Amino acid sequence: MRRDGQKGERNDRHACGDRPRPAERFPPCARRDPVGVGDHPEAQKEDDAVGDEQAEEDVEAHDLVREPGARPQHIPGHQPDGRKRDGDDEQAANAPARVDLTGPRKHDGEQPAEKWAWHLPKVGGFYAVDQLSFVENPSMRVVVIGAGLAGLAAADALRREGADVVVLEARDRVGGRVWSVPFAGGVAERGAEFVFPSDEIFRSTAERLGLELFRKGTHYGDREPRGGEPVTREELADAVARLGEAALGGTVLEALASLGLRAGVAEAIAARVEVSSAYPADDLDAAVLAETGAGFGRFDTFGVAGGNDQLVRALAAPLGPALLLETPVEEIVWDKRSVRARAPGLDLWADGAVVAVPATAALRFDPPLSAAKAQALAGVRYGQAAKLHVPLLAPAEPSAVLAVPARYWSYTQLGADGSPASFAGFFAGTPGALERLRVWAGPRTWLAAATALRSELELDPGGAMLTTWHDDPWARGAYSARSRTSPLDSAELARPVGPLAFAGEHTAGDWHGLMEGALRSGLRAAEDALRR
Repeated sequence: MRRDGQKGERNDRHACGDRPRPAERFPPCARRDPVGVGDHPEAQKEDDAVGDEQAEEDVEAHDLVREPGARPQHIPGHQPDGRKRDGDDEQAANAPARVDLTGPRKHDGEQPAEKWAWHLPKVGGFYAVDQLSFVENPSMRVVVIGAGLAGLAAADALRREGADVVVLEARDRVGGRVWSVPFAGGVAERGAEFVFPSDEIFRSTAERLGLELFRKGTHYGDREPRGGEPVTREELADAVARLGEAALGGTVLEALASLGLRAGVAEAIAARVEVSSAYPADDLDAAVLAETGAGFGRFDTFGVAGGNDQLVRALAAPLGPALLLETPVEEIVWDKRSVRARAPGLDLWADGAVVAVPATAALRFDPPLSAAKAQALAGVRYGQAAKLHVPLLAPAEPSAVLAVPARYWSYTQLGADGSPASFAGFFAGTPGALERLRVWAGPRTWLAAATALRSELELDPGGAMLTTWHDDPWARGAYSARSRTSPLDSAELARPVGPLAFAGEHTAGDWHGLMEGALRSGLRAAEDALRR
């Protein structure tokens, strides 16, 4: 399953002078001179009228908001060399506001992030990818939609193969569902958290980027069941050993019933699988029982020192001004050779695109995608989950406890320095669990349940931090689920369409729902883009 991104050879059809251009839809190619609002086809008549009569005015320093070393970008109302166009003063004055790309905003009292991104003027008009991402003699020009783990993995692979890449991200931060924040003297993962022993691409990527993984000490696959009918860990282990005998032609509940397990044992296993999948077991395909995220056993889990988003930031950093945050793409216009990504205040032209957003994204395609692709995307079902982090008044050794009836689990773990972390984590999965815990009303109900479940821990409820994903406008869920009634069409979800490649954990087949899957999908999508 390892994909390493094949190097794309230079293809002369991508050279500016002889690029095949679709009629009418896209403007002529401009290799190095930025194409501004005045160069859009709709403004051509005005350009012709202006001719060569232009004022020789220098661009003032404050017209560009950029870090030292950043390449100047086009300013509305000016030519690429800084000269002003006659009659464009009003257009320049009415240009969209600049956006500050200095990194994630503050959350929950965290310190300002180090400046890893760039300042860019937020301008209107039409651009080609190579005006925001400067690569000499690029093999091709690609726009990546989404700066989550999948999108950044694709952008990184494409950039290392010599492609010009621009990444457009709707949020004010990179990472998507990977979201690390300072909390209670440590780092809490509000999104994706656990790195598994089998996550080869994650591990190799972290090593390449110079990042350190640390052992969390939490045995993700071995959780003590509490609540409901009493079940010993020995009973649970014996039942888990028999899962290979289960009938796999139906749902998880049907597979467990085929084993003739004691009711309490079957319920504990169902609870474990539901929580990890964040999806009801009566519609979970029995194949989930063999997936890594629902795995049983006393295996180690890992995290990135400083937070999992250190990997995300390391992938994003080389993009510099080619990463635009708070730029939600609304429409992709495409044909066999070219794409045009349209966001508020920005049209971006490229040879191809990597679409690396959740299947729930409200993204229009013109022309529409094939019926098979549209059906596959519409058929993706997402698990619903929430996380609760609570400071500890006293340290606690690594532990894992499953609240069987309530459908959530609790864990304590080690920090990157090897000492016990200063907080406890709680993860609830399935819509029913979120409703029972009343997460829509805040953490109060869950805190009361957590205090009763983990009476051995000294929790500090006053510092609790609740994170929900079902109401996140850019994700609308936690991660894809293997529904029985609406199966993941892995082949179709991953299949490219013309100049469009598709990435995201939901396209990762057996690796869906995992950070490893997001990375693998990004590498595969980069390969798809480079094959054109």
